[in-house]
Amino acid sequence: MNRFPSPENSDRSSIAAQLVFFSQGTAIAVIAIGIATICGWLFDLPLLAAIHPRFATMKANTALCFILSGMALGLEHCAYRYRWRWLQSVERAIAWTIGLIALFTLGQYLTGFNFGIDELLISQPEPFGQLSTPGRMAPNTAVAFLGVGFALVAMKSRRPNYLVVQILAAVAGFIGFAGLMGYVYKSVYFYTTHITGMAFHTAIALLLLSSGILCAHPDRGLARLVRGQGAGSIVIRQLLPLAIFLPPLVSGITHFGYHQQLYTTEVEVAIAATLNVVIFVALVIRNALTLNRIDACRQQVEARLVQLAAIVDSSQDAIISQSIDGTILSWNAAAEQMFGYRAQDTIGKSFCPIVPPELKPDFHAILQRVLQGERVEEYEMQCFHQDGHRIEIAATISPIYAARTPTEGNRVRQIIGVSTIQRDISARKHLELQLQSLSQRLEFLLSTSPAVIFSFQPQFGDRLTYISSNVTQVLGYPPYHFKRNPHFWQERVHSEDLHSVLEIFHQAIESGYGAYEYRFLHADGTYRWLHEAIRLVRDDLGQPLEIVGYLVDIGDRKQTELELFRSRDLREAVFNGSTDALFLVDPISLLTMDCNERAVELFEAENREALIQIEGHRLQKQPFTPEELEQINQDLQTQGFWHLEVEYLTKKGNSFWGSLAAKPIQVGGQTLQLVRVSDISDRKCAELALQQAKEAAEIASNSKSTFLANMSHELRTPLNAILGFAQILNRDPNLTPQVREYLQIIQRSGDHLLSLINDVLDLSKIEAGRTTLETSSFDLHTLLRSLWEMLRERAENRGLYLALTIADEVPQYIEADESKLRQVLINLLGNAIKFTPRGSVTLRVQTSRFQQPTASSPRSVRLRFAVIDTGIGIAAQDLETIFEAFVQASSGKRMSQGTGLGLTISRKFVELMGGQLSVSSQESQGSTFAFEIPVNLASDRVASLSPQTRQPVALAPDQPAYRLLVVDDNAENRFLLVKILQDLGFQVNQASSGSEALALWESWQPDLIWMDIRMPDLDGYEVTQRIRSTLKGQSPIIVALTAQASVSDRSSALASGCNDYLTKPLQDRLVFAKLTEYLGVRYVYAEEDSSIGGVTSQLEMLPLDAASLGAMSAEWLNQLYQASRLCDYEVVLQLLEQIPDSELPLRHALEGLANNFQFKAIANLISDYRKLT
Repeated sequence: MNRFPSPENSDRSSIAAQLVFFSQGTAIAVIAIGIATICGWLFDLPLLAAIHPRFATMKANTALCFILSGMALGLEHCAYRYRWRWLQSVERAIAWTIGLIALFTLGQYLTGFNFGIDELLISQPEPFGQLSTPGRMAPNTAVAFLGVGFALVAMKSRRPNYLVVQILAAVAGFIGFAGLMGYVYKSVYFYTTHITGMAFHTAIALLLLSSGILCAHPDRGLARLVRGQGAGSIVIRQLLPLAIFLPPLVSGITHFGYHQQLYTTEVEVAIAATLNVVIFVALVIRNALTLNRIDACRQQVEARLVQLAAIVDSSQDAIISQSIDGTILSWNAAAEQMFGYRAQDTIGKSFCPIVPPELKPDFHAILQRVLQGERVEEYEMQCFHQDGHRIEIAATISPIYAARTPTEGNRVRQIIGVSTIQRDISARKHLELQLQSLSQRLEFLLSTSPAVIFSFQPQFGDRLTYISSNVTQVLGYPPYHFKRNPHFWQERVHSEDLHSVLEIFHQAIESGYGAYEYRFLHADGTYRWLHEAIRLVRDDLGQPLEIVGYLVDIGDRKQTELELFRSRDLREAVFNGSTDALFLVDPISLLTMDCNERAVELFEAENREALIQIEGHRLQKQPFTPEELEQINQDLQTQGFWHLEVEYLTKKGNSFWGSLAAKPIQVGGQTLQLVRVSDISDRKCAELALQQAKEAAEIASNSKSTFLANMSHELRTPLNAILGFAQILNRDPNLTPQVREYLQIIQRSGDHLLSLINDVLDLSKIEAGRTTLETSSFDLHTLLRSLWEMLRERAENRGLYLALTIADEVPQYIEADESKLRQVLINLLGNAIKFTPRGSVTLRVQTSRFQQPTASSPRSVRLRFAVIDTGIGIAAQDLETIFEAFVQASSGKRMSQGTGLGLTISRKFVELMGGQLSVSSQESQGSTFAFEIPVNLASDRVASLSPQTRQPVALAPDQPAYRLLVVDDNAENRFLLVKILQDLGFQVNQASSGSEALALWESWQPDLIWMDIRMPDLDGYEVTQRIRSTLKGQSPIIVALTAQASVSDRSSALASGCNDYLTKPLQDRLVFAKLTEYLGVRYVYAEEDSSIGGVTSQLEMLPLDAASLGAMSAEWLNQLYQASRLCDYEVVLQLLEQIPDSELPLRHALEGLANNFQFKAIANLISDYRKLT
């Protein structure tokens, strides 16, 4: 058994309490002495300060130290009881104060220096003679208080050494005792010196104070010897008081006789010696007698223990004894066998591992009761065996009393330990658990079963021997009614049923079994229908032993049968009149209970009986699996309805499609399933025809898409040559204005044709559902500025003012489908310019007032785009039709322009981006097309992906000789691309087929290959794959060229190994940009006249900072700031022309920002400069 806390017995606790009480009393006493002395000095009462006129006085500092010492000792008792931290802190401070007063006093004696503490509190003139220093405590008194102070400090240390504390207190007590003896024997040198003497009551107070400190903790240090129960403690308690008080008493008596001149000094010494010897001999004899009695008791106990050990070892029960501190004293053989631990492994140990941890608190509580003298019998608990399994035991726990000694008299004997007798009851517990479990199961079954179980003995007049308790729930009567009155049952059977029941009952006794139904009077006064069955049980000789039986309430079943009978006619009418096949199905067995005539007709059965008592789902072409049936049952329970379309087979083997539906219904209190089967064969045929038509339509749509893709390729191929050569001719500086105008007409017509092709392809992809979003990060402001710059000339040619308004809160960098957003805005702005004869067109961009970036969604925002014009407007009847394909408003028809696809495509693109395109218009007043789309803020700044706007005229010097291979089976397209590249100085070779391209790549090793996709022998995909399959084929850059602008072509090209993809007709600026992107090609750009839209000379952008603007005036900066905020490109350029030539780098840097439409950057730069100044 594990160690348990030993309680204090009556003797020990009384001694400890007396010591503590004495310590508390000494604290009060020394405080009272100190206060009395202070009062003596304050009120000039010499008796309180000196006790006797010829005695030394107690100084004020001494009295103060006694008050503080008493307070510290009292706080020690309070802190020990209440554990308050502030009390401990106060006690520690007081102890240090006492020690410091003593140290300062001793320092004054050692150094001869007066620190001024002696009369700090009270002036203390000596009543008898003058001392060198009035008010200063005696040196021995200071040493005693030094010991007291340090003892109190040590007592409050983190780990107090109580032996040191008590030694310091004993030193202080010895000093006080010496002073007291000096006064008793009139030996002044024991209490005084030539400087200052110890007062009489100082000596007494020091004795009290040191005694109080020694007794403050009676369970620690030397004090344990006083309160112990061992032989040594008994000797100390008997001898210590006599050793302290008898020698002074004897000396005092003999000395008193000497002073009375009763004898000489020699006689005094002889008398004192003789008395001391007699007294100490008497004490020794008394102590020897006491020790002999204790030893005799010990021997008796040991003898009894030997006898008990023999009895214990022969016992079949485990007997274990422990001392009061938890040490195991005995461990018999039965305990070894029961728990697996040997005696030598447990005896003398202070632990016992057999008690489980969760039972230790309860076991300790039991031990506490036993240690109070109570005996605990048959305490059942679990214990651990050494191998870890648990044992059920019944323990009897008793206190062990010490043998009564002669010194104890009739006092209550001391409890010295605990005896535990343990019996293994594991087998009994196992049987009890089995019986309990069996009893609980049987009781549960009987109490919850709808059947009442009973038995009776026919040989004793049908005396009832048992009836289950659920008879109260079934019949309303308690079981004892049936047991007390043997006629109770017969008296309550319905009179119309009693005769037949008794007849069947007696027949059952003869045959051994019987069952019958009858009405029984319930306790509520109503008759209930019961079904009863009995069986005769015989003994081995065949004699009747007992009749057992059961009865159940069948009232619900009877009521159901009655209701079924009453509703049969109605049900037959409903069943037979229904146009659908109806079945009643048992929800448990799934067998059909009934069906109507339509079911017989639909399933081509001979009669209704052919469809009854069968599993209905077996009529299906594919019957349900058990898992499906379980799921159907769950759906019926949770949803209350279930349906499915399945294919059935009739009894004649014909198939038909049926709509199967099921629903739980209540029939006479019983839950059944009503199953309906509707013939949907005609509808299934129509659905099949519709599906075939849909597949035909999809085939036609795919054919249309293929046709459009081929037409796109055939139209883009010659268009590539037309637009390409127009671009080449347009770069000739020697062209006349008329020829240049002709070329621009060719360029615009080609662009218009390309736009029409793209519109048709976009509409085709939209109708086929193959249009997807391609989200990327881009600079929204740059996109809007480029659209404004691109369409401004067209608007000015029509005499219109094209305005762009971007709200301050519109983010610059976003994530969205840039291509589709650009196309929607071009369509809307193009239509606005087209249908606006005068006035203005405005593109306004702002964030939605219903959604701003928030802390919870910082990267999401809705942007609102609105195109507002002052044009001809749209009639109200046309507002719903203008978004249909190939449809124009009546005003648009008058203009005779456009295909009617732009708004259709725009609306689809806006919906794909998560918005809705709306229009509001009034005829002759203008229109507003607006939409909102959700976008995400780009996490980082993105570079502009716009093609280079400057026109290269040659390759920059100090570059490698780049080899370019052009592969195209169309001679015109091949010649066009070769011409564009050779004019700039590239080394160009060409191939008209895939096989020729492979040969040239092998022999010439080009740096970049322009690869046409559609070629007759080997297409571009296969050529690329063959090149990439070789080791050296990993290095060249391959850019795919195709006239089919589809996402699948781009994906196929990249998957085959191409690095990039361009769509015909080619734009020379895109071609040059790709060469720069992949080969790092640098160009020399030609001068371009601003009047004709040419390219300016190349100039590196210089780094800008706010300090660079210091050369310009504040007025000029204000004008530039306002123009930048309004995004007025013309005004900004005019202001930049005012920058002097001395600040040419500043002008070029700002022009670079303006040409890239970085107006916000210019405004921010001016704001930063203003902050600096």
